[in-house]
Amino acid sequence: MVLENTHGNLMTYTKLKPGTFQHSDEIVTAQRSDLKLRRQTYFTADGSLFDTCSSEPAWAITRLEQNLLLQHHIGDTLHQLSYGEYFPNPDDATASLEHEDTIVVPLRGLELKGDNDLYGKFKIDPKKPFNLNENQLIVARRVFGLDDENYALNMEMYVEEREDSISICSHMPEYVGHILSETGMPYFQKASWLGSHSFDGRDPLVEDYNNLRGELLGK
Repeated sequence: MVLENTHGNLMTYTKLKPGTFQHSDEIVTAQRSDLKLRRQTYFTADGSLFDTCSSEPAWAITRLEQNLLLQHHIGDTLHQLSYGEYFPNPDDATASLEHEDTIVVPLRGLELKGDNDLYGKFKIDPKKPFNLNENQLIVARRVFGLDDENYALNMEMYVEEREDSISICSHMPEYVGHILSETGMPYFQKASWLGSHSFDGRDPLVEDYNNLRGELLGK
C-alpha cells in the first residue's frame, strides 16, 4: 500500500481506496519518520459522535469503519454537515458507539476550557504527556498515538518541533445537551481535523481544502 497526501475537501475521500483513509494517530506516527508530513493540516478518518444516552453529554471517537459520515450518500451527508450538525440514523449510530474499537468519554470529564458554550479544548504538555486526568488521557492516546509507546514517542516528536503545548478540541457539554434536547435526536456527528499541534473533533469546515492521507484509486 502506497500512502499519499491528496488535497481537497472531505468529499475527496471518495478518491481513496476503501479502508486506506488514515486516522489521526496513524498520520502523527508517520510524521515521526517523514518530515514532509509535518506542519500540515489533515481531515482524518476518525468519526466524532456526540450523544446524551447516559444522561451526561459524551463524545465517542470511532475508527474509519464506524465513521457514519463516510458511508452511504456522502455528498448529501457533507452538504447537511456544512450547514450545521449531521444527525445519523439512530440504529447505525448506536452500533458505532457500542463497537469495541470506539472510545466514549464524558465531555465534562475532559475539563474543556473555552470562551463560549460551543466548543473548548484541553492542552497536553508534550514533555509531560501522561500528566492528564483519566478521560483526557483516553482521548489523547487515541488521537496522538493509540498505545502508550507510540503516544510517548509522538510527544517526543512535538518536543523536537519545539511545541510548548498540544491541544484537543471538542464541543462543550452544554452545547451537545442543547442541540440534542432541541432536536429530540439521540446523536449528532462532526468531522475530525488534525493540525500541526492540535486535533479537532468538531470540525465544521468540511468544504475547506485540507490534506487527506491514503492510497489513491487507480494507483
